[in-house]
Formats: sequence, structure tokens, C-alpha cells
Amino acid sequence: MRVKTAGTVSAVATLALFAAAVPSPLRSQPRDRLNGHWSGTIKLPDQVLPFQVDFRGKAGAWAGEISSAPQNINHLPLTTVVARDDSIWFTTNLIPGVPSFAGVFSPDGRAISGGLTQHGALFSF
Repeated sequence: MRVKTAGTVSAVATLALFAAAVPSPLRSQPRDRLNGHWSGTIKLPDQVLPFQVDFRGKAGAWAGEISSAPQNINHLPLTTVVARDDSIWFTTNLIPGVPSFAGVFSPDGRAISGGLTQHGALFSF
């Protein structure tokens, strides 16, 4: 899940959609490695779910928000964001099932691919 570009669903429905995903990586515009707007998709069994994540901050002090128009999720705060040189992990406990995203950066730093865990299920993004 991850494509960066410069720049809320109901709790149960939102988690279910995020959890059943197989993806397209998140992509971004060339800028700082993490800061900015990222967009991607999660492939569900019967649909492709677009989502966006906005990150801001600096090493050791990251914050962000997640959005998914089909789920009516709009700028829902992330509760944890941990970024390392080659990887990222983020979650929000404001959605049932506490979706958790873990991914690795592409070599050029413009995409992230990984997995989403929700309600004990693992899905790719």
C-alpha cells in the first residue's frame, strides 16, 4: 500500500474492507521520503479499495491520517507511526479490529509495499 503524491467508513465496515486486501503499492511524488500524501489500493475479494495516508513529521516524531472515500473515512488520525530507513509501520485504534500496516520502501523511496493485519487476517497492499 503505498504511493506518495505531494500533497471514515463505519468502524466495522471499514476494518473489514481494510482487512480483506490484496494491493497496489502506495506511491508518492518525489519529496521527503515519508512526509506528504500517499495513495494506494487494497484488492479485496470483490473490489479494489482505494485509500490515502498523509504523513508529517520527522524521525522519531511522525504523525498521520488515513482516508478511504468508499468507506467514508476522512482524515482519521493514526495512533502509531514508526518509520525506519527501509520500512514503516502504522496503525489506528479508532477502527474496529485495529488495522495495522507494515511495509518496506522501494529502492527509490517512492513506493511502499507490505501487509495489512486486521481482525487477525493478513492482506497485501
